[in-house]
Amino acid sequence: TSVDDPSEQDSVELPVPTINVTHIKFDHEAGEDSDAVDIREDCNHDIPIPEWVKDERNEYACYLKDTNVSIMARFSVSPNTVSSAIIGADSIDGSGSLGDVLEKTVPFTDGNSPYVEFWIDGTTPSIVVIPGKVK
Repeated sequence: TSVDDPSEQDSVELPVPTINVTHIKFDHEAGEDSDAVDIREDCNHDIPIPEWVKDERNEYACYLKDTNVSIMARFSVSPNTVSSAIIGADSIDGSGSLGDVLEKTVPFTDGNSPYVEFWIDGTTPSIVVIPGKVK
């Protein structure tokens, strides 16, 4: 038998990895137009960053209109032996969403990634869309 013949090789069953978003920073670069605008809760308190933390926090984010923007995200993976994955996202909402998140290779160490910057495909909307209203 030949090693090059796939029918003669042993097969190995691998677990399907589960990847979860754990944190998202929208306002991640002070003074840059490519991320969200600084938002404050009141005169003395900024909105906490990261603005989104799985099962903990979901704060507002605001962007300049017609701008190319990015977000920063962290992920967890199981099994924790996965060393990298190609991650991206497709928008499911055509009105007011940021758009598709372009794919990028994300490294993992012990099941967790560092913050990774992802660019959004296209530009931010030129209007604010509220269901049933246009502002």
